[in-house]
Amino acid sequence: MGNLIFTSPFLLAGLLALPVLWWVLRALPPTPRRVSFGGFFFLKDVENRRETPARTPWWILVIRLAAIASLILGLSGPVINASTELDGKDPLLMIVDDSWPAASRWRERQENLEQMGSSPGAAARPTFLLTTAGDPRLYAPGTLAQSVRQLKSLTPKAALPNRNDVLSLMEEISVKIDDIVWVSDGVIGRKGVDREFLRKLEKAGKLTVIRPSGQSVLSIRNFESRRDSMVATIERIGTTIREGTLIAAGADGRQLAQIPFQFADGENRVEVEFSLPLLLRNDVRRLTISGIRSAGSTWLVDSRNQRVRVGLVTESSGGLMAGGFYLEQALAERAVIVRGELDNLVSEDVSMLILDDIGVIRPSIEQDLIEWLRLGGTLVRFAGPATANAATATETSRAMTFPVALRGNDRTLGGTLSWSEPQHIAAFPSNSPFAGIDISAPVTVLRQVLTRATTEPGYEVWATLEDGTPLVTARKIESGVIILFHVTATPGWSDLPLSGAFPQMLDTITEQAAKVPVPASEEALAPWRLLDGFGQLTDPGTQSAVATPEELASGEASPGLYGSASSALSVNTYTENAPTLDPLGVSLLPPNAAIRGLEGATTRALGPPLILIALILIAIDALELLARHRREMTHSAAILLVGFMSFSHLPGAFAQSTVDLRPDLDPNAIASALSVRFAYVETGDPGTDRLVRSGLAGLTREATRRSALEPAPPVGVDIERDDLSVYPLIYWAIHPGMTLPSDGALSQLETFMGDGGMLVIDTMDGERQAGALETPEGALLRRILLRMNIPPLEPLPADHILKKSFYRLDDLEGRNGGGPVWVEAPTALRETTDGVPSLIIGGRDWASAWATDADGRALRTPGQGGELRREYAYRSGINMAMVALTGNYKQDQVHVQELLDSLGAPQ
Repeated sequence: MGNLIFTSPFLLAGLLALPVLWWVLRALPPTPRRVSFGGFFFLKDVENRRETPARTPWWILVIRLAAIASLILGLSGPVINASTELDGKDPLLMIVDDSWPAASRWRERQENLEQMGSSPGAAARPTFLLTTAGDPRLYAPGTLAQSVRQLKSLTPKAALPNRNDVLSLMEEISVKIDDIVWVSDGVIGRKGVDREFLRKLEKAGKLTVIRPSGQSVLSIRNFESRRDSMVATIERIGTTIREGTLIAAGADGRQLAQIPFQFADGENRVEVEFSLPLLLRNDVRRLTISGIRSAGSTWLVDSRNQRVRVGLVTESSGGLMAGGFYLEQALAERAVIVRGELDNLVSEDVSMLILDDIGVIRPSIEQDLIEWLRLGGTLVRFAGPATANAATATETSRAMTFPVALRGNDRTLGGTLSWSEPQHIAAFPSNSPFAGIDISAPVTVLRQVLTRATTEPGYEVWATLEDGTPLVTARKIESGVIILFHVTATPGWSDLPLSGAFPQMLDTITEQAAKVPVPASEEALAPWRLLDGFGQLTDPGTQSAVATPEELASGEASPGLYGSASSALSVNTYTENAPTLDPLGVSLLPPNAAIRGLEGATTRALGPPLILIALILIAIDALELLARHRREMTHSAAILLVGFMSFSHLPGAFAQSTVDLRPDLDPNAIASALSVRFAYVETGDPGTDRLVRSGLAGLTREATRRSALEPAPPVGVDIERDDLSVYPLIYWAIHPGMTLPSDGALSQLETFMGDGGMLVIDTMDGERQAGALETPEGALLRRILLRMNIPPLEPLPADHILKKSFYRLDDLEGRNGGGPVWVEAPTALRETTDGVPSLIIGGRDWASAWATDADGRALRTPGQGGELRREYAYRSGINMAMVALTGNYKQDQVHVQELLDSLGAPQ
C-alpha cells in the first residue's frame, strides 16, 4: 500500500471529541412522543405499555459517530500513494528540461511534479525553478506549489537544453542548495558541457532525476530533394521504437504522402525515400512523424527543395558539344528539364525558359513570350553564333527579348575585337545575385558577344570580365526577368560550363524563378512564423529577433519560417549541424541519484468517498427519525442536516479535496440530459448564432427523417457557465468579431472532449483558404488552440469512420469544399470513448448547408454543386452525429474482406 498523507491534518483533532459526543448522545434520550388523551383525569391510572426509552439506542449512536468521524477524516484530505520525497524545509532547486524531446510527454511531466508537490510537507518548501531550453531562465524563488503552478503555464521550446548557460545560472543562486530535482527530457549530449552538467549534479546532497524510462525520441535529421525522389533522414535516440510513418503535407495542410519506415537492428538512422508527381512534390511544405508531437519530428520545407519546371530550347543535336548537355547536368538536382519548341513551351506550365543560342524569334511567338515574362516568367539566354548574327541584324534597335542591345558580330581572341590575352571572370559585384559564389579557380573566356554603349534604365550587370566587359546581363519586365549569358553553354567560348561556379549560378537563377527569397549578403529576415516545442507554427510576436543569412544557412536562427507568407525560408530544429544526442541511461547518471519514471503510482484522494459515506449515514439517521415522527421532523435532525449543508457550502470547505464538485444543473442541462440534442456555442454575434441554430435544426429534422435517431431541438450553450457534459456533440462556428474565451471556458471544452464528447469547430472560410495565406477566422482559431490541450490532429484519412458510420462518403462536404478537415489522430483516440474523435476542425460551413426555417425551407444556397452538395452536406452531418452517439461500432465491418483473407476463408 502506498503512503497515506493528510492535506489538512489539523482537522484530525476533531476525532478527539468523539468520546465526548458518545457520552452526550448516549445520555440524551430521544425527543418524547406527544400523546393526547381525551380524559386524562379518568385515565391517569391507566398503564402506558409503550414507554419512551431512557437512552439512545446503541446502533443509532454508532451511525452518528461513524458519520461524524467520516466527515472529519474526509475534510482532512487523506491521500493514498502520495509522494513525500520532496518533503523538507531546506531550499530546493528544480531543473526542468523544457526542450522539444520532452514535448511528446510534457503533460505527464507536469502531472508527476504536481503529485510530488501535493504533500503538505513539500508544498511550502522554498524552491528555485530553472528551465534549460534555448535561453535558460531562473525564476524568482517561491514555494514548491508556486513553482509547480508556474511550470503548468509553460510549453516546450523548439530547442535543446543550453547546459552552458544553465551552469552559469546555477552559480548565481545565492543560497546553498543541497537538494536538486532534475526533470529530464530523456536525452543527453555525448560530451562537453552536458557531461560537466552531470558532474555538477553529482555534487548535490540529494538528487532526484525524473526521466522517461524506455523512451525513444524520433526526429527528422535531414531532408533533400533529388532528381527523381525526395529523401528524409530519420534518427532515433534510443532503441524502443522500431518503426513509424512519415507524413508529407501540402501548403493547405492536406496529406500528400504517407510512407512507413523501419529501423534495422543496430541502426539508429533510416532514409525514407518517396516520389510524387511534380505538382504535388512542389506542394510539400511539412514533414511529420505520425503520432510524435514535437519540433524535432517536424521538418519545414520551403521552395529551396522544389524542382522547378524548366523549358529548354536548343538546336544542337546532343553529345558533349551540345549546350543542352551541360545545362541538364548543372540543373539535374534542381529542375525538371522539358525540351521542345519555343511556341509550345511558352504555353506550358514552366517557370523558366532557357534558349541555347536562339538568335531570331518570330514576332508572333515573341509577343507570347513577352506576355509570359510580364506574368513572372524567367528567360535565360545563352549567346553563340546565331545570337551574334541576330545582333547584327538588329543593329538599329534592341530586340525586346534581350536585356540590352548587342553589338554585331562577337569579340574573340585573335579576331577584330580581340584581347591581347584571354580574360578571366572578375569577382561578382556585391549587388549581384551571384555574390558569394566562389570563383577562386580561374575561368577563361575566349569569345563573347558585346553590348552597345547604353544607359538604358533597368539594365543590370550581374557578372563581368576582369577588363569590365559584361558577361551576364539582366533586365526586369514587370514580374519577370530576362538574363543573358554573353558566352555559349558549351566549352567552345569559355571554361564557364566546366567550372564549379556554373551550376551555382544556374541554381541561383532557378531559386529566383521558384520565387525563393534570396537575401543580400547583409540583409536580415524577420520571422513570419516560429515553431514551438510541439511542432506547431506560432505567431512570433513583436520581440522576435531577425536572422542574418549566415544564421539562416547554419541553422542558428530560431526554428520557423522567415520572410513572408508567400515565400518564406525555413529553419529546422534538429539538423545535421545539431549535436548528436544519446538516451539518458541509468549508467550515465550520478550514483547518488534517486531515479523516478513518468509512470509513478497514481495518487488517489480518499476524502471524497469518506464525505460521501458520512452523507449516507446522516441520511440513514434522518430517515430513521422520519419513520418515528411521520408528521414532523425533530429539531435535532433538522439542525444536523442544516448544519451539514451549511458547512458544505462554506468557501474553501473542500479546498483540499481533489474532487470537482459540480454546481447544480440549470433547467436547460436537465432537459438536455433527458433527451438527445445537439448544442452550439453562442458566439455573441446574433446572425451567426441564428444561422448555426437553424443549421442544427435542419440537421435534426433530416436525422429524424432518415434514421432511428430522434434528437430534440438544438440549444445554445455558454461555454463560460453552462454544463457541457449532457451534450454528445457541440458545434462551434468561429466568428472574427467574437470575444476570446477564458481559460475556464477552454478547460470546460477540454473536459467535454476528454469525457467522450465531440467538438466540431467550423471556421466557415474554406472558399477563402488559399496557399499559405491566413484568414481572420483561421488566425483567431489558432490563437484559441494555442491555449488548449488538444489531441494530435491529422487530415481526414480516406478510411476514417466519419466517412462510413451511416453513409459511405468520399469527404465531409459542406456549403464549400475548400480547405482540409482535421480530425483527432488514431494514436490519440481512447478506448474509454469507443474511438469517438473528440475534435473535428474544418472550414466547410456545414451549418449554412443544413440551415432551414420552421417549415423546412433552405435558408442559404447550397454552394457550388447545387442541391447535390446540400444532400452530401446532410449526409456528412448525419455521419458525424452517428459517430458522436455510437462510436466506431462499424469500424471492423468495413474490413470484413481483409479479415476473411487473413483467416483463409473463401471469398
